[in-house]
Amino acid sequence: MKKIMTWCFSILLLQGYSQAVDTISIGACYAELLKNYPINAQKALYEESAVIRNRKNNTSWYPQLSVSAQATYQSDVTSIPQIMPFLTAMEFDKDQYKMAVDISQTLWDGGTTKALRNIDRAVTASGIQSVDAELYKVKEQLNKLYFNIMFADKTEAVALSVMESLTEKHRMVESAVRHNVRLQSDADLLKAEILKTEQQIIDIQTGKISAIQMLGELLDTNINPASVFLEPDVQITLNESITRPELTLFDLRIQETEASSQLINARLMPRFNLFGQAGYGKPGLNMLSDEFDFYYIAGARISWNLSAFYNTSHDRELNCIAKDMLKTQREAVEKNIRIGIHKEIGDINKYMLLIEKDNEIIALLENVENTAASQLANGTINAADYIIEINRVKQARLNMELHRLQLLMSKLNYIYAKGMVYNGR
Repeated sequence: MKKIMTWCFSILLLQGYSQAVDTISIGACYAELLKNYPINAQKALYEESAVIRNRKNNTSWYPQLSVSAQATYQSDVTSIPQIMPFLTAMEFDKDQYKMAVDISQTLWDGGTTKALRNIDRAVTASGIQSVDAELYKVKEQLNKLYFNIMFADKTEAVALSVMESLTEKHRMVESAVRHNVRLQSDADLLKAEILKTEQQIIDIQTGKISAIQMLGELLDTNINPASVFLEPDVQITLNESITRPELTLFDLRIQETEASSQLINARLMPRFNLFGQAGYGKPGLNMLSDEFDFYYIAGARISWNLSAFYNTSHDRELNCIAKDMLKTQREAVEKNIRIGIHKEIGDINKYMLLIEKDNEIIALLENVENTAASQLANGTINAADYIIEINRVKQARLNMELHRLQLLMSKLNYIYAKGMVYNGR
């Protein structure tokens, strides 16, 4: 009865949400990650902010309008004394009023707007690339979860195989006990081993459910616990090229510093613009009149901020330092990446050799286990001796499955370390 309840629990655990069995590949998980992971939405925000900044920069070429009004009272004004009999002495009012509209149109801004556009393009590209770099780091977490689930599947399959063998031997020993050929302790020992294996299966299944839930949360999707997780078909080609998004991000940030140097140069250039003013006031442009009057002024202007030369050399030095810091950081990151690549290549070779030895070990231990099974049936060994042999075979099979998955993981890690795109299932 306990055995039936255990297996019912296992079945319910695996079928938790749906009776249908789906197949899931790591390639499909990558696609879901790119589609649903929250940080991916930042790409659209970076692009939207770039459009807004570009519009803002374009306004520097629009006519600039301003309205002003003022009223003043002066303590003294210009006066014209009567120096000849036929001339009248003149003294102007001390209160003055003016309301005006000013307009200016930039003809050339020294390249400032162009430099700002280049900086904005570089900042936007860096922002989008930083999202790709962050998503790339999440892929590593996805890989670990996916392979934990696959290893749980393989471990469970081995445990079920052992369970089947133990159950068969238990029935055989129970029959022998009923005929007084074997001791009850042999049957009890096999039964205890069956219960231990059932415990292991429950532990494996609950761990798998937990990993599936974590993977579903990472992908922001519901995953059927009964889904079949396909083994990745990983094919690799050894080469020296590295296309990691982190390195591309450093390159784009270096381009930002180069764009900033263009802005520094633009600040040294003169500015040319047209300007005009139209107003109404007292006095107008005729200073000899005390009447309110309309007036206008139009002209061209050149301005040159010579004080910009004070700090130009410092700004350039700071910009060069920032660029050199980014280059050294890039070199450090690339060196660490290459170290990781060498490690993965070494692991790939190691696991290929281990799997060859695993096959030999399993073949030998299966021969021993088959012999032990015959001896158990003939009564020449007890259940404890048989359990030792079957556990050795189980452990050897688990080792091989572990090494197979570690080989796949190392190949996938190699692709990850290189920055290559995995196009398999």
